[in-house]
Amino acid sequence: MKTMKYSMVFLFSFTVILITTAQETTKTTKENGNGKKSTELSQNQRGKIPIVISLDFAEKKFDNLDNLEELTKGDLYQLKIKNINMNLYNVLIENKDSVIKTDISFPTFDLMNLDNLSKILAELSPLSTSAQKLMLEISYPYTLITSGIDIDSIIMERMNDELQSLLSIKSNIYIQNMSIDSLQFSLNKRALSYIVENSNSDYSNYLRSSFSMENALKSTERIRTKIKDILDGLNKSFLAYEAFVTENKTNIEENTNLSKRNKELNEAYSTAIESINNVYTSIDASKVYAWFNSLILMENNNSREYISLPMQKAGDITNFKIKIVPKKSEYGLSSYQSNLQFPTYTKPYLGIGIGYYMSTMYDEAFSINSTKVDTVTSYSIIDEKTSHSEIGISTLLYYGTRFNNPKFGFNVTIGPVFSISNKIKPRLTTGLGFSFGKKQMLSLDLLFIAGYVDRLSNAYPINGVFSAKPDNVTVSKLQYGGAISFGYIYKF
Repeated sequence: MKTMKYSMVFLFSFTVILITTAQETTKTTKENGNGKKSTELSQNQRGKIPIVISLDFAEKKFDNLDNLEELTKGDLYQLKIKNINMNLYNVLIENKDSVIKTDISFPTFDLMNLDNLSKILAELSPLSTSAQKLMLEISYPYTLITSGIDIDSIIMERMNDELQSLLSIKSNIYIQNMSIDSLQFSLNKRALSYIVENSNSDYSNYLRSSFSMENALKSTERIRTKIKDILDGLNKSFLAYEAFVTENKTNIEENTNLSKRNKELNEAYSTAIESINNVYTSIDASKVYAWFNSLILMENNNSREYISLPMQKAGDITNFKIKIVPKKSEYGLSSYQSNLQFPTYTKPYLGIGIGYYMSTMYDEAFSINSTKVDTVTSYSIIDEKTSHSEIGISTLLYYGTRFNNPKFGFNVTIGPVFSISNKIKPRLTTGLGFSFGKKQMLSLDLLFIAGYVDRLSNAYPINGVFSAKPDNVTVSKLQYGGAISFGYIYKF
């Protein structure tokens, strides 16, 4: 009885230790780059810290794919792509359970489209036409004034002053137009820098050099202020000229040349005011916001690195597809695609199995023979000489690890088995074995087995003769032995 108690305690303790070991994180020792051993937790710290799939897009190679072999159900992983220009490429991720398509990290990427930015910047171009038109309109009446015209000297002098004023505005507008053109060139240089694939190239460095967002904003503000001042001064001058014409209306109307000249000056003023208004509108607050909003959004997406959100491994095998495609076909860039499957196999495994076993355990079987002489009946016990083995069904818990060949593994096992006979009897087993297969696994195990078997009671000697019919000739006794099991493993 004591032996049986000790055996039960041992089997129970061994089962608890085995299950705990299977659920705990296993430690895998690896060689790092310095030749020193580093210990890292498997099972991805139970899914809390994502394992990173790292891709160097410039080198077109993956790093640390061995880490993917540690992933189990529920663990997190994410994709990190280095040296990629997200202003040129879209990254699409597809896996077995879901599809995640990500253009960029910002929901307002359409504002960052280079075509939109080019259209916005192109709106500055009419400024040159407006300025040139203004110059021609101002120069035209000035060339018509000749000293041969006999007009009132005061009116003549005032008209000449107005023309000089318009010529001064013409010069100022030309200067501001050149400033706008310089700003446009600077913004275009910066915009081009975002679509250079190799950020370390000489031309990329040139396009990015000498540009400051702060300086560009200050230049824009300064140009806006100067154009506003010019427009305010022009309106003020025009009002003063109209007042002058009103005071001298009679003289101007009676003189054909003065009337003609006044009409030409009015047209020049109207053209100048309209052109400068167009210049100011083209660089108003909404347009400035559009320029710099586009540049800022493109700058935000210019880290040359893509990191996906963490994804969860939901199956045994994950098929992970990465597509990197140009945003536009006219960019003339190649498309890339890579398929990963992980893990290729998992070394540790835990599962349950069902199978058949054969053991050295067996029940003794006896029959009772009766002999009648005259009126006296005597009884004897006959040994049926049963096979010293038994077969049955096994239901076992497996924990093991694979060899370098993913189809073969070694495991320890523990669990109950049930004999198949006229009496079904449970047994407890533990042992070692080998497994064969990847997902579907077969096992062959050598077991230590313990259980109760039927043995002849000591009250009945095998050769004895009894006057009364023997009853309960067998008793249950604890027996130990060996067994071999063959079955199927279902992995968790």
